[in-house]
Amino acid sequence: MSRHNNNNSREVKVCPLCISDLSASEYDFYPCPCGYQICSFCFERIISEFTKCCPLCRRPYDEDAVSRVGPQYRPVPVVRPPPEKKPEPSGFIISKKMVQIVGIPQRYLQTSLLIRRDYLGQYGVIKKIAIYSNEKIPFRKQILQGNSSVYVKFKSQYEANLCILSLNNFNLKGEQINASYALTEECSEALQNKNCSEKKTCLK
Repeated sequence: MSRHNNNNSREVKVCPLCISDLSASEYDFYPCPCGYQICSFCFERIISEFTKCCPLCRRPYDEDAVSRVGPQYRPVPVVRPPPEKKPEPSGFIISKKMVQIVGIPQRYLQTSLLIRRDYLGQYGVIKKIAIYSNEKIPFRKQILQGNSSVYVKFKSQYEANLCILSLNNFNLKGEQINASYALTEECSEALQNKNCSEKKTCLK
């Protein structure tokens, strides 16, 4: 605890326990490495009558505590790194109930076929399903196999997980199928608490 003396540019330090000014000999008295300062009177009382611990950090005073006098014992200020900035929203989210499947042969790319229980329907209740051409998605077409992606929205995340575990890296008659959570664009209407104008076709 400290205050400024108008008659002296030197800062006046005050013992936080008894609220008395620290004397010249106590000005740089740092009995604990944490830097908590008290007057010599309070220090002696703590050593002789109380816990023998620093009132601030509760560390026991060591044998050198009484001789820890001088500016060299001042605690070094801890320089904390600035908090990391959170990345700005990218406009895309990973949907944990929606699966993106690539590599399905062209002859199977029919929603009426894929939704059946002997195809994708065996993994759970399908809420929506859509087929998109990868050629219309420039930033994806170089990393996706096949010409089309199938997006399947399941009723629960468990069903989506089951589909991914069953189909990812699956070989279907020489065609490798990859499945993962779908990366979808955030719905601007949903963010504004509006009813989706494309509810029947929107997969978000």
